[in-house]
Amino acid sequence: MLRSNRRVRALVNYTFKYGLTLSTCMAVVGAGLLGYKLGQGEAEPRPVVIVPASYQVPETDLIDRQNAQLGRIKAEIIALQVLFARLAEVANLNDGEFDLDPDPLSFVEEPIDPADKTSLLIEQIDHMNNEAEVLEKIFIERRIAHDLRISGSPLVGGTRSSGYGYRLDPVSGKQALHRGVDFRAEVGAPIYSLADGVVSFSGVNGDYGNLVEIDHGAGYRTRYAHNKANLVNVGERVNKNQMIATLGSTGKSTGAHVHLEVRYQGRAVDPGIFIR
Repeated sequence: MLRSNRRVRALVNYTFKYGLTLSTCMAVVGAGLLGYKLGQGEAEPRPVVIVPASYQVPETDLIDRQNAQLGRIKAEIIALQVLFARLAEVANLNDGEFDLDPDPLSFVEEPIDPADKTSLLIEQIDHMNNEAEVLEKIFIERRIAHDLRISGSPLVGGTRSSGYGYRLDPVSGKQALHRGVDFRAEVGAPIYSLADGVVSFSGVNGDYGNLVEIDHGAGYRTRYAHNKANLVNVGERVNKNQMIATLGSTGKSTGAHVHLEVRYQGRAVDPGIFIR
């Protein structure tokens, strides 16, 4: 169960990355999650009370305690249901990839002994524990694939000002191939990496001005040009959506913008395939 609890804590960490609310996570963690067992979960130890051996707990008190235990376990399961449903939604899981019993509490209202209900609820938590392991594995695999894939935008709120292809060069006035896509924004705006990778160039490079180039592996590289300042160094590992430079107008530039290029095997390809 300790191993399972570690997995669930790792799973809850993913909820923060995908924008789940702190209250939801704390509700799940605070409930004890999958490590719940009867008689556990007390905030502080109870004092030891010595009672005669012949003493028996009144039946009404026993039923009240059992019902209270049932209520706590039901609350755990409901919290987990909400969490799992939200995680499946943000991960875009198909129906066949993640199949949690839609109504695991259907038997609770049946006229069976409270102790039997408690046992069934604990079994349901164990089942959800196994589902958590599957969901965690899916999240890890998809997160890695997402971070390695070139996608997104180098700016937040920037305006696309020029596309890929032949155009009239704004400096020479002649027809020329524009090997990237330009985004306009205010000077100093943060520029972000489109994927995980290693910085292969950071410095001044001719018409590019201040240039950052990132090697993403499998033959792909991205370039971010005309920067006001480069914030990463050659050999540094960067993450997807990490700030790598600030927007400027250095090199061959007629105004503040970032020139984005995507290169495959050394040749420029249309960044429109990758960005949104």
